[in-house]
Amino acid sequence: MDIQDLQLFITVVRLGSISAAARQTSLSQPSASRRIRHLERELGVELLDRSRAVATPTREGLEFLQFAERVIQQYEALQRHFSTTSPPFHMSLNIAASTTPGEYWLPTILPPFQADNPHIQISLCVMPSAAVETCVVERRCDLGFIGRPPNHSHLRHWVVAEDEIVLAVSSSHAFAGREKVSLGELNGQPFVCRSSGSATHEVIVAKLAELGFHLSRQRLALEVTSVPAQLNAIAAGQGIGFVSRMALAGPGQSRVVPVPIAEVKLKRKLYMIQDPE
Repeated sequence: MDIQDLQLFITVVRLGSISAAARQTSLSQPSASRRIRHLERELGVELLDRSRAVATPTREGLEFLQFAERVIQQYEALQRHFSTTSPPFHMSLNIAASTTPGEYWLPTILPPFQADNPHIQISLCVMPSAAVETCVVERRCDLGFIGRPPNHSHLRHWVVAEDEIVLAVSSSHAFAGREKVSLGELNGQPFVCRSSGSATHEVIVAKLAELGFHLSRQRLALEVTSVPAQLNAIAAGQGIGFVSRMALAGPGQSRVVPVPIAEVKLKRKLYMIQDPE
């Protein structure tokens, strides 16, 4: 027996009907009847006299009614006590995310979610895409966010946003202010690129290769591990590079400007990933 069984029995006696008690306690009539039968089998006595039109407690049923009412009173008192003395219940949500979703997209999405769910404590760790997948596979985090489909085929994944990758140049660069530039004009330019493991870099290398432009054959001025380092190097005139448009929307990025590529608009999707097991 449990608290719901006790509450059901009290309601049956109060209303004089199992079906009426079932409706009040949001149970089906067969389910309520089974619960009462289970109580009687567990106790080894009949609790209700079913020979009458109104469900009436037997002598044993009256004794059980007194017991049930005491237990419910004590249970409700305990609930009131804990509600005034215990700290509020909290859940934790550990998120791993690659740079673009972790530094530029999630910070705009999480505040309204946290406002609606103040009991959830969120931890966000930014790392390379491959590390995010490993974190999810090894269950060191609850959710992952990356800028490409997961390499682990068993991971569940959903598209959560769309991102545009743009050519970023210094505001003093010859390309700055241009309506667009062609891929051919990029030949010979020094590039500031993200290191391997960056989903942005992987996506741009693959998409440009489809158009016959091989980034690996261009002059590499600097390889960096973070977007801020890449933007600072571009702003300083060390080279040009491809970045998420989201990264250029932040404060203090006026020294770096986006330039469209004539041949293509470089789009990619951001994914939420989760281990289904």
